[in-house]
Amino acid sequence: MLRRQLDITLASTAQGLNPACSLQLRLPDELWCMIWQDLSLADRVSVSLVCHAWRTLALGCPRVWSSIDFDSDVHGKSCKCSDLGWLARRKCRQPKRVNFHLLDIALEHCKEAQLTLHSVDSVDYSIDLESVYREYFAKLQPYAGRIAAIRMDLDDCPAVLPFLNHIHTDSLPSLRILSLSCRRCPHDDYDYRCGDVLPSDNALPRLEELSLPPCSRWTRPWTSSPALRAVSCPIDNTDDILSILHACPALEILHLTFVQSVQSDSEDLETMACIHSAVALSEMLRHVRRLPDHPRFLFYPSAITTKILLRTGRSVHLSNTSTLQSTLP
Repeated sequence: MLRRQLDITLASTAQGLNPACSLQLRLPDELWCMIWQDLSLADRVSVSLVCHAWRTLALGCPRVWSSIDFDSDVHGKSCKCSDLGWLARRKCRQPKRVNFHLLDIALEHCKEAQLTLHSVDSVDYSIDLESVYREYFAKLQPYAGRIAAIRMDLDDCPAVLPFLNHIHTDSLPSLRILSLSCRRCPHDDYDYRCGDVLPSDNALPRLEELSLPPCSRWTRPWTSSPALRAVSCPIDNTDDILSILHACPALEILHLTFVQSVQSDSEDLETMACIHSAVALSEMLRHVRRLPDHPRFLFYPSAITTKILLRTGRSVHLSNTSTLQSTLP
């Protein structure tokens, strides 16, 4: 009993001294929160466990929990990596690490703050994407109205993108940044196109930045996108260029990758005509300095990226491959 009373007294005294010794006499509360919000989600949770004063401050600041990084190293059912074989030979349980418990903590304490999502495939072996990402996006669905940015660095875009549509119900009204990258694209002669990106008719009124890998497909019509300032995506048809320019009056950066599929080993005449049309269009755009319908939009393209994809896996690049870009001076 005496020991218990001593512990209670010491804890009470320590809680009273913590605010004075650990925070107020050193750094302002606002500065602590600014430092913590740049840490990884796991480190932010660790900070909240250091002492009573830090826990109170961290859990009381929604901004600290507004950035959510998600990772998983769950092995897929078809995975045959050496690590999994080693565990199987020793009849050990397969490791399944997903930071869902950290995600729950962040969502509980972010309150009404806008959310920034960052997802990374932390390993190269076959992750059980279907169950992991389905649960991940299901957890985020109630907060869809407050998602301001989605950044995903993926190893297998075709497997993940079909589940991205589960993150919302009707719209993503606060979404400003949608940036997806695929680690396979620079190394593969991809003769496929992966799942559509947000194919349903969502309302994205505040979208400012759109960046998609070459293996993805943006099937939403290019209608009015008044806030869109930067676009980097693959397109199939040169007609899409004018559609993008007309739909995005605030556009400052345009980076397009032309992707064309050829049905046989021979160079299809229609495909080649489309490619030459793209090159001709890029040459014309070089001389454009001001678009009549967009008086505040200055266009300075350098060149155009064009790639012919063959089903045999071969790829042919035009001699002037580079980037179709426009920037404000």
